Amino acid sequence: MKSFPYPPSSGGVHVIEILNTLENDGLEQFDPYSPKAIHLTAASMQQASADRAKYVGDNDFVSVPVAGLTSKAYARRLR
Repeated sequence: MKSFPYPPSSGGVHVIEILNTLENDGLEQFDPYSPKAIHLTAASMQQASADRAKYVGDNDFVSVPVAGLTSKAYARRLR
């Protein structure tokens, strides 16, 4: 897989971080509209949004830690 020096957009990094964080929560066992499922999803989205605001920017001015933000190990630490 080719590595790019910059993220194509913050959206992809953001979505991968959210999905990695939710991966081991077992959401399939909950009704999608249950308070537990909504809480877990919202918490993952909130953390990813905070990370995007803190770390993702114009690559001409900041070093974007794409590998770190999208790593499964980071998602496990967040959860």
